[in-house]
Amino acid sequence: MDRRRRVLVPTLVTLAVLLFLGSVFMSVWTDRLWFKSVGYSEVFRTVLVTKVALFAGLGLLFGLFVAANIFLAYRLRPAAPPIRRDDPAFRYRVALTPVRIPVLVAVTVVITGFAGSVAASRWDTFQLWRKGGSFGIKDAEFKKDVGFYVFDYPWLRFLSSYSFAIIVVSLLAVVFVHYVWGAIRFAGRGPVLTRAAQVQLSVLIGLGVLLRAFGYWLDRFALAIKSGGVVDGATYTDIHARLPARNILIIVAILCALLFFSAIVIRSWVLPGIGLGLMLLTSVLLGGIWPYAMQSFQVNPSEPDKEGPYISRNIEATRQAYDVADAQSEQYQAKTTLTPKELNASAESRVSSRLLDPTLVSEAFQQLQQVRGYYTVPKTLDVDRYVLDKGQQPQDVIIAARELNLAGLQPSQRNWNNDHT
Repeated sequence: MDRRRRVLVPTLVTLAVLLFLGSVFMSVWTDRLWFKSVGYSEVFRTVLVTKVALFAGLGLLFGLFVAANIFLAYRLRPAAPPIRRDDPAFRYRVALTPVRIPVLVAVTVVITGFAGSVAASRWDTFQLWRKGGSFGIKDAEFKKDVGFYVFDYPWLRFLSSYSFAIIVVSLLAVVFVHYVWGAIRFAGRGPVLTRAAQVQLSVLIGLGVLLRAFGYWLDRFALAIKSGGVVDGATYTDIHARLPARNILIIVAILCALLFFSAIVIRSWVLPGIGLGLMLLTSVLLGGIWPYAMQSFQVNPSEPDKEGPYISRNIEATRQAYDVADAQSEQYQAKTTLTPKELNASAESRVSSRLLDPTLVSEAFQQLQQVRGYYTVPKTLDVDRYVLDKGQQPQDVIIAARELNLAGLQPSQRNWNNDHT
């Protein structure tokens, strides 16, 4: 039985791998044939090479960084780890020690695969960053070229979140390894760390906080392209509350990271803990409460006055985007030299001038033409031309096809026959 199992398991794993690779090959080959059929083989090659490069480059970066930290944590284990058979860490240690190398390789491969897939899915963002340029137009607040927000910002944002994920996964893996091999022990008054574990964790947390400072720096530019306020882009609260809060949080995050790096020398978690608590408190007070209070008590009571300059910015940017920034308005007097008789004759010859908007009168048609609750008309009606009286010119007529609306039926009438026939 054991011999058959030793043969069966590798065979099943091999078949699963072959099926996966076969499905990937079929997908890639189908895409290649389609791009070739429309004459865009070069586009297919560019996309494929970019995906492979991102998968290999960023995926290996993620996997090898995590693996290196796991290996380093194992090398920094205590020479004589505590042995307590009732301790869960001891049982994990006994189980993992004989297979630690295969487990490390498997974990590295899995992490590399997942991380590489995520990176490969952002091939378009990478190409926009690599091939992007400038528009020659700068935003009103940060004086950045619009090309920065279109091409550079999305890629920088992805790199920020990707790098932070590397630190988080590495930190979790290192904590687990230190716990299993006795570098982290839970005593009565809290966790006890060896000096080596404290240094490694301090460096990783410090790098993570530095990356958070970089994220706060990117958050500043996100204000210029955000939506959801009175207009798209930065508003009064963004400029006078959220932007100063981001600037302060950048400084606080950098100081907090330096405190964690200082734990390498001072051998204490007190100052780094204070710094981390200060950063969390600052993010809540300045990043959440302060903007909410300003919006509620200062902006909303006089919103048109406060938001006036930012509405003007939005209008100017919209005009530039539609290439009508150079359009000028001119005043003219609505006077005519035609006599009343000539105007009446002109009106009779222009009976096609629309008096009703087909996008607005649907509700009126709904009320006037509805015979039963299960009849309805489209939201946007059609316009056609008909001769209503003999001898007259054709004129525009709004028409609607009466349709069925099953939602108008009573629940007792909703059966298969009524729904489908």
